[in-house]
Amino acid sequence: MHRIVPQAVHKAFSPKTKALLEERYQTSTATLAPYIQIAPNLSMRIRGLKTTPLYATYTTLNRANVLESMFEVAAEEAQTYWALKAKSKALTTNPYVLKEKAAQEFLWLNWEDEFMAAANPPPLPQPQYYMDMMDNTYMHMLAYATANRQLIDISEFNRQFEAAAFTTSNQMYINNALGHTPLMLLMDNPQLYEFVESLLLQLAPENRFLALPLNYWQPSWGTLTSVTVNEHIETLIIESKKQQNFLQKFLNLTFENLEALQHLFRSGYKISQYDFFVQTQAATLIPIFAQFPDWHNLTVVLYYLFEKTTANQRYIVLKDVLRLRNKIIHDEITAIVFHPTRIAKLLANGHIPGTLDSLI
Repeated sequence: MHRIVPQAVHKAFSPKTKALLEERYQTSTATLAPYIQIAPNLSMRIRGLKTTPLYATYTTLNRANVLESMFEVAAEEAQTYWALKAKSKALTTNPYVLKEKAAQEFLWLNWEDEFMAAANPPPLPQPQYYMDMMDNTYMHMLAYATANRQLIDISEFNRQFEAAAFTTSNQMYINNALGHTPLMLLMDNPQLYEFVESLLLQLAPENRFLALPLNYWQPSWGTLTSVTVNEHIETLIIESKKQQNFLQKFLNLTFENLEALQHLFRSGYKISQYDFFVQTQAATLIPIFAQFPDWHNLTVVLYYLFEKTTANQRYIVLKDVLRLRNKIIHDEITAIVFHPTRIAKLLANGHIPGTLDSLI
């Protein structure tokens, strides 16, 4: 195990985690299998384990004021907990159900082993109704194998996904027991980011966010972002209601592009109370609000800036937002006061046209 984790990390693992890692360790490749066998005599696997140990490293000063490396292994322990829980649940499942599942799983096992060995197997036969013990569908199975395979071969991956008819498969939008869709699983491998973008572009626009939530989308996806902003902004705004901190994600995806922001607010986007932006980004947004004034958006920005600035800075920071809000008030009052119907009623009631004060 010293090949895959520092000795201090290995010591920090619990006995159960160490045993699980040993079970997954593959001597031939010095890597961890992304699954565990349910039982030695049962041809079924629990998939979803990460291919590398999960731990965090940080440094701290010890009593001798010397920097010392420290490790946090809670994430790996959490993974061990759910894996063993899933294994226990599987072993207490009705034996007849397990036997039936194992028969279906057999197809997956042979294909998975061949595919992970960097061969080019024919497309996996599709028992469409079958789900493994972690509620993985056929598409999850294909995504796991693709994300965990050491040899990256985009042409082979394309062949497999096309054979699976992924563009029409409802399995692309199903969450497994860990809450992941197939494309979310592919995002575990940064080398597949562009491949995921190509898959998303082939899905119907209204289904793209179902297949992969917006918080997974990458700033490098220029084509997908451009198509979504320019041609499907209404779909994006609908999605924003489900997305925490949508505005910050949009700013990152578009690199704060002025035209993209104009298109967003022209289309009626309302800033959420959960949106986050820094003061420099607020300065970018204020000119947009001047073009598309909106009482709600200005109020949210005004409140945010008020909370984030000191008393002696507030006038400088807030004056432009206050000026825009005051203009909305002015325009609304003027529109009401000078509305033709109102003027006609005043004249009919004997009012003599004069100053604005006399009309009010």
